[in-house]
Amino acid sequence: MPLFALVTSLVLVDLPPRAECSRDSQCELTTFAGCCGACCPTVRAIPKGTDERAECKTLDCTAPKCADVKCQGLDASSYVAACVARQCEAVRKDAECRVAADCVLVEDVAPPKTTCTKDACCCPVTLSRPRNTKAPAPVPANARCPSCVGHPFSYANCVEGRCEAVISRPGKR
Repeated sequence: MPLFALVTSLVLVDLPPRAECSRDSQCELTTFAGCCGACCPTVRAIPKGTDERAECKTLDCTAPKCADVKCQGLDASSYVAACVARQCEAVRKDAECRVAADCVLVEDVAPPKTTCTKDACCCPVTLSRPRNTKAPAPVPANARCPSCVGHPFSYANCVEGRCEAVISRPGKR
């Protein structure tokens, strides 16, 4: 029985996807909507040289009915193919980040243009910003109001090209 459990656990391990790339130049953009089509095609990135139409010869399918579907315009020129975590991804050209390491948590005063001094205390807020942008001036330690609570954010993450502050739940004890 223990051998069966070991084999089962090895089979059920969540393996990372196969590496598609090691640099951006190995990826390219595509708007191929699949062998049977799609109502709202999207911009994606794939490894260069991938023949997406190869499997279409063996599929027998009909195109979806899209008469009543409204789609956003497809603007592939707003994207660039990038290798992110060894996977090809379509990244917006105006993206703040590609990976979490491009983002950092910073403290800023709220509302904007608030002056924090020992005579006019304030509670800073935690924001996620791109690592390459100028950080706001630090809030002086003696300018924090005694009623300020600590920030609940644990880390900065890159979500769809934008830096976001993420709250993680405390571990169970």
